[in-house]
Amino acid sequence: MVRVVLFLMLMPLCIFGGEFTASVDTNQIHMGDRFTLQLTLKDASTNEAPPLEALKKSFTVVSQQQSYSTRVVNGQMSSSLIWKISLSPLKEGEATIPAIVMNTSQGALTSNPIKISVTKADSTNPNASEANEVTFTAGVSTTKPYKNEPLFLSLCLTSKRNLINVRINPFTIDDAILEQVGEPKVSQKIIDGVRVEVIDVEFLLTPLKTGELKIPQLIVHGEIPVQQKPSRSSRMDDLDPFMMFQGFAALKPFTYVTNELILDVQPPPAHDGYWLPAKSIVLDESWDEAQTLQVGEPISRGFKIVAEGAMSSQLPSLNEQLQKDPHFKIYADKPETGQDIHEQTIRSFRDEQYTLIPQQPGLHTLPEVTLTWWDVNKKEQAIAKIPARTVDIQVPTASVSDVAVAESEMSSQNALKQETNLVQRDPFLYTLVGILAAALVGAIVWIIVLQKKIGRLTEAPKVVKAVSPPPKTLQAPPPVPAKDKKEKLPDLNPT
Repeated sequence: MVRVVLFLMLMPLCIFGGEFTASVDTNQIHMGDRFTLQLTLKDASTNEAPPLEALKKSFTVVSQQQSYSTRVVNGQMSSSLIWKISLSPLKEGEATIPAIVMNTSQGALTSNPIKISVTKADSTNPNASEANEVTFTAGVSTTKPYKNEPLFLSLCLTSKRNLINVRINPFTIDDAILEQVGEPKVSQKIIDGVRVEVIDVEFLLTPLKTGELKIPQLIVHGEIPVQQKPSRSSRMDDLDPFMMFQGFAALKPFTYVTNELILDVQPPPAHDGYWLPAKSIVLDESWDEAQTLQVGEPISRGFKIVAEGAMSSQLPSLNEQLQKDPHFKIYADKPETGQDIHEQTIRSFRDEQYTLIPQQPGLHTLPEVTLTWWDVNKKEQAIAKIPARTVDIQVPTASVSDVAVAESEMSSQNALKQETNLVQRDPFLYTLVGILAAALVGAIVWIIVLQKKIGRLTEAPKVVKAVSPPPKTLQAPPPVPAKDKKEKLPDLNPT
């Protein structure tokens, strides 16, 4: 009987195919508002959650809930698995909720795409509390930056209440490089005699294009703890069995948006050289006055660029200016760079070290090194310069051992030359000397051979010791054949 009931309950799932649909509670929303996307999987099952990665390109997923329901209508059972996802748009304009594919027991099912129209938010934050207890503002360090000039974008959230789960919608800015500076800073301040919590977030923004640069409205989400009031009832029947939990704080979600900001990015003025906007540039040289300058001996020369108002990645290399000198072989080390950002001020540096090997002796001039940049404070071109340097390259002095070897070789060569000159001047004399030397050598050899012969004749005869043959190995006597038992033994005791 149980098997029949289960078959009747599951039969509709086998007859009717599953379906996966999407719907929203509204298609027209403002920036900063939330809407609900409902995904419904009907007459099918799955062990997976809906993939939301494609949604995150245009929306922020604020929260999501899941529920399951079963209905029986006219003897037919229908099941539904529902996901309710709270979304907030990332930018205004037309947005699309893409089709979502789910792997289910009925195979891969795809939801329908939905168009969403997002309009600009009300700058007065209509969802703010009556006392304006929460504010969210945005500001920039300058509204007229130059192209490639970094500036600071600051976001500030203040609240008279405690805030929970605060998060800022991710955002991008076209034609600009955006980089967050450190972590959000949380502090407390006294404003108009009231203590408030403050959350500050800073970004570094570098415009890459001249003209108008729009910073869109930025959105922050979070929750505010709200104290619930216990309900009162005079009737015992209306008593809430969970009244002991009333009065505890509940979380009320909030969303706030900033005003839209417009920047006027200035084009680079007419200038010479590398375009580098900054507040200040200092170029230093490192040179050891005590180092010896000789041909073939390496020497060191270094340069350090210190900048304020420019990032380390913007500081140029000086390598091309140094490689133009033909009197030196120049080798560059890997440069060191770094930067520090503090109180909306950027300080950066670039350190370059070079090894120079002189190729020719004499006076040589190391050319000057220049760096052209644009002073954003004075709005004029400036040049950081290292003046030219004249150096005297000496011929390398030989060491004491080298001098001794050279003198020895020189004396040997002189002696050989003198002997050659004597031979060439009196050849008969040297021929006679050679014959006498040969006769003397022959006499010495004859005397040595004669002495060896006399020694052998006068030597005492050697005594030759007889060598005894090796001892013979003793062998056991052959066995005596056993006598016959019948043979008569001799009488050992004759009478």
